[in-house]
Amino acid sequence: MGVHRLLGRNRFSGIVTDVTLGDVSAQVEIQAGPFRVVAMVSRESAEDLRAQQGRQAVSITARP
Repeated sequence: MGVHRLLGRNRFSGIVTDVTLGDVSAQVEIQAGPFRVVAMVSRESAEDLRAQQGRQAVSITARP
């Protein structure tokens, strides 16, 4: 397999406003200026990133 490079399409910098942890996944909400961004990530990723309310975060939509 070759290495795939992700090109960022849109970047939204903001503050984490809510984190809901499930058994396998986590929902992370970010307030990025006037935009509310909701991301579904694995629980393990959310824990590794220490996603918690009040922390700064960047959401990136990517394409291969």
